[in-house]
Amino acid sequence: MMRQGTLIISLDFELHWGVFQSVNESSPYMQNLLNTPEAISGMLEIFEKRNISATWAIVGLLFAESPAMIRKFEPSVKPAYKNPCENPYLLPLGRNESDDPIHFAGSLIRKILTVPGQEIATHTFSHFFCRAEWATVEAFLSDIESAREIAELYGIKINSIVFPKNQLIKEYIDVLPQKNINIFRGAEKGWMYTGIRTLHGSKLSKSRHYLNKFGRLLDTYFPLSGSNTWSTYELEVQRGQPINVPASHFVRPYSPKLKYLETIKYQRIANQIEHAAKSGKMVHLRWHPHNFGSHTDENMKLLSKILDYFENCRSKYGMRSLTMQEYAGLLIMD
Repeated sequence: MMRQGTLIISLDFELHWGVFQSVNESSPYMQNLLNTPEAISGMLEIFEKRNISATWAIVGLLFAESPAMIRKFEPSVKPAYKNPCENPYLLPLGRNESDDPIHFAGSLIRKILTVPGQEIATHTFSHFFCRAEWATVEAFLSDIESAREIAELYGIKINSIVFPKNQLIKEYIDVLPQKNINIFRGAEKGWMYTGIRTLHGSKLSKSRHYLNKFGRLLDTYFPLSGSNTWSTYELEVQRGQPINVPASHFVRPYSPKLKYLETIKYQRIANQIEHAAKSGKMVHLRWHPHNFGSHTDENMKLLSKILDYFENCRSKYGMRSLTMQEYAGLLIMD
C-alpha cells in the first residue's frame, strides 16, 4: 500500500531580531519588516481558506510586550558577546508593539493562534547562532529555557525548533531533550545546503561560500538537488534523540529582476509537491514571513498558486498537510 504524501510548511518568524546586524532604520529592507503584519495576515487567510497546517518558529523576544518583560524573561546565562553589535540585548527598543512593531509581535502571535492547524515552535529566544564564536551549550540551554517560559504566557508548549540560519551542530541538537524539545528542522539534501560555516564558526573559502550560494539560487528554479523529498525510511527515529523533520525547498520571494523566472520557480515547487504526492513522501517548504513584506501581492499570488496545486494533489492522491510536530508523531508510530 502506498504511503500518504505530506506537505509541511515552516516559517522562521523573527522580524528585526533576525537581521539586526545588517538592517538598520535607514536600510531599504526595513520596509519588509514593517510590512510583515500584512504579509502574515495574508498567509493566514490563505492557510485557513485551504485548511493548511503550518509550523511558525518564533523568536522568543517577539512574545514580549515591553522592554521590562524582556528583562524579566531574558536568559540567566547569556553569551559572552565580543562585539556589542552582535548583542541583541543592547538594541534600543520602543515601549510596546504599537510603538515598535519590529521587536514586539504579541498581537500577531495571538492572530496565528486563532487559525486552526498552526503549530508554534521556537526559533530560540534571541535568534541564537550556534556556530558563533561566543556560543556555548550552557548559554544555548538557558536561551531555550527563556523561549519556553515566555511562550507559556500564551498557553503554548514548545515541542519543535528551527535553528537560526539553519546552524545545525550535533552537540546542540543532542541537548534539546533537556528542555523537552524533541523535533527540529534539518537541512535540505544537496551539496549547496551544507558546509556554509565550519563547526567553530570560521568561514569556508570565499569561492566555496559563493559556489554554495549560487547553487541554492539555481536550485530555486532548477532541480539541482533533485526532488528533495523525504521518505520515512530516510528519517530514522532513534529513541531518546530529537526527530529530524528536514526541509526540502526555500520559497524565494518575488524579485522584479527575476520576474521572467516566476513560472519556472512555481513549476519547480509544483513538481516537488507532485513527486511527494505520487511517491508517498514528504515535501517541506520554508521561508520567513518578512520575505513576503515587499511585493506582497505577487508573493501571495505565488503562495495561493502553490497551495491550489497542493489541493489538487490532496484531491487526486490523498496528500495531507501537517505541522512538524504532527509529522514527527507519525514517524514515531511508523
